[in-house]
Amino acid sequence: MVRAAAARLHHAPVLAVPGGLPVLADGRVVAGLGVGGAEPRCCLKLAHAALGP
Repeated sequence: MVRAAAARLHHAPVLAVPGGLPVLADGRVVAGLGVGGAEPRCCLKLAHAALGP
């Protein structure tokens, strides 16, 4: 799985599963927002709603 391989490149623990989004400021990633639940697609929709347009 590509996501798992990418997660191993980072020094901190990373859980590479659907339901998370980058938080951008001035075109730069400044944080990440993850929503964990039973249905990954639902979690992704919640993350989008939380970040707004």
